[in-house]
This record gives sequence, structure tokens and C-alpha cells, in this order.
Amino acid sequence: MLLINLYVAGFSNEKNYFTEVDKLPTVQTGLVLGSSVKRDGTPSIPLENRLKVAVDAYKQGKIKEIIVSGYSEKNGYNEPIGMQKYLMQAGIPKENIILDDEGNDTYDSIYRSYYTYHKNNIIVFTQGFHLKRVLYFGTKMGAKMYGMETKLYTKARLYNEFREFFARIKAFYEADILKRTAENTQKTRK
Repeated sequence: MLLINLYVAGFSNEKNYFTEVDKLPTVQTGLVLGSSVKRDGTPSIPLENRLKVAVDAYKQGKIKEIIVSGYSEKNGYNEPIGMQKYLMQAGIPKENIILDDEGNDTYDSIYRSYYTYHKNNIIVFTQGFHLKRVLYFGTKMGAKMYGMETKLYTKARLYNEFREFFARIKAFYEADILKRTAENTQKTRK
């Protein structure tokens, strides 16, 4: 299990992993990965941190559009709508925000940004513990992706690191063994 974790983490390096917005390359598309929203659609602290950095990148001209990808349910819970509202309140025009309400997990969000929306050369905004898996998925799919590390919500750090250890094993299984696609995953969930 440790070797699989090291293998997955090895897909990030100084050429595709960034911690400062002004050092990012200029590309067409940014991708904000979903996380929980409150009942009123307000982003959780980790999600708000992702959105803040994406807004900064947009305002610095590093990206021209933003895909907001996350989970949604028929009962009204919708991460992408909450993210869109946040971005619009921060001054991002609605026409520059792409809603992806079928990004049910990290793999789906990365897969759909590349294959469904046909975006390549993407900057993905998420916390550092998550980025290594994101860049692994992008590389495995043939997409050119950059990772922008966002602030970590420190109260959950130990939990997130523990969870990520097992998520990387799942990632290896999905990308290297199953060669999973977003479409065949959607069919099994319905």
C-alpha cells in the first residue's frame, strides 16, 4: 500500500505543482473541485479556500474560465451551484463559469473536464494533500494539468492525510487496473 501511495504521489513535480498564483502558467481553464456546501449553498471552509485562489488566478489573468465540478442531488444539494454563486459574488461573469454537476468524485471531475468538456491545459485548485492524486489522474488520461495548492483547513489535517492514503490506493485501482471512465461509473450509480 505504501508503494502505491508513493507511485501515485510521484506524478507531481515542480513543473506541475504550484503554491503561488503569480508563478502559474497562463491557460484557458481552471477547475475547482467540489467539497461540501451548507444548506444555503455557502461553501465549506476548504471549498471556500479553493474558490478564493481560483478567483485570484482569474483576476491575475492566469485563467479565462472556471469549471466548478462537484456533487449534486435531486433534493436540492448542489455543490456547483454554490460555487457558481460564490464566484459570481466575487466578480466572475456567469458566462465564464462552467457547471459540472456530475463530478461525483475526483476521478469523475478530472475525466469530465478532459473528455466531456474537451479541456486540456487546466489548472486544478485544491488542497495539497489532494493535488498529487489529481495530477496522477490527469497524467494517466493524457491531459496537461497543473495543480495549485490552496490553504489547508488545519483542524482536519490528520483526517485528510489518513483518508488520502486510502484514496490513492483507490485511484491506482481506478486508473491503472479498471481504466474507469466517468460514463461507466454514472451507469452503475443509477
